[in-house]
Formats: sequence, structure tokens, C-alpha cells
Amino acid sequence: MLKLVIVEDDLMIAAINREFALKTPGVSIVATFYDGREALDFLLKNQVDLILLGIGLQRDYSGLQLLTELRRQGKMIDVIIISGRCDAECVRDALFLGIVDYLLKPFVYERFSEALLLFSLILLAYCRLRVTTQVALRTFCPPPACEEAVTYTLVPSGASG
Repeated sequence: MLKLVIVEDDLMIAAINREFALKTPGVSIVATFYDGREALDFLLKNQVDLILLGIGLQRDYSGLQLLTELRRQGKMIDVIIISGRCDAECVRDALFLGIVDYLLKPFVYERFSEALLLFSLILLAYCRLRVTTQVALRTFCPPPACEEAVTYTLVPSGASG
């Protein structure tokens, strides 16, 4: 059973995350927190597998600050960010802190479920099967196929538009 903690200050979003998690087989919600300080206290004292983390956390400090503090204290709990922010700096900072996925709101249950399934496969590969190389990991759980091609247009530095 995947032990999950939800940290989200928006009650409606937290409820949706909870509903989606409960629909996902093999997931147990250990706790839900609406502010970072309470979440930090709990996470420093308890063993969980995954945090669904909102970035905004208006009441005390941001989700990235919470994640930074967890890392500073040596807690390497895996994290999936759920946010409406898609600016490059935020995404880069989250990746630097070692998140396993970044769900951009709004999203559908299938995307949520895919993130938890992929995380579960990676956890299984690392913990139970002792997969230790990227090549072996990709053999065990290949990345999902894209349904449509994505093209990127690079904008030169200093250019707008």
C-alpha cells in the first residue's frame, strides 16, 4: 500500500486530490494538511512514501519552501507537485529539489492516476527488484507514449512574444 500525504491549502483542490487518490488502487491517504508547518512537523516524524504537494500554501510558506526544508533535514520523501504555476523558474526549482512529477492544473483523473502508477512502478523497481540503473528502470517501466507530437518554439533571449 502506497502511503500518501496531501498538502494543499485550497480546500476544494485538497478534496479533489483526496477523491482522485481514493479512486486509485493501492493508495492509502495517511494525512491531509492545509498548511506547511503542520505538514512539516508530521513529515519529520512519520514515514510516508509520497507527498502530493501544492505550491501556493498561502498560510505560512510555499510548497517549495516546505520541500526545501524537508531536504535540508535529510527527508528524501518523494513528491508530486500539483500546481497551476508553470513558469520555468518554479518548475526548475521543483525538479532541482527532486520531485518525481509535476501535475499542472487543471488535469483529469487519468493524468493523476498515471503519475501515481508510474511512481509505484519506480518504487517497486528500486525497492523490491533492486533496479539500480536508468537503462534497467526504463526496461521495467518505459515512459508513457505521447498521444500527440509536441513542438517547441525557442524564443531568443531578450525577445518577447
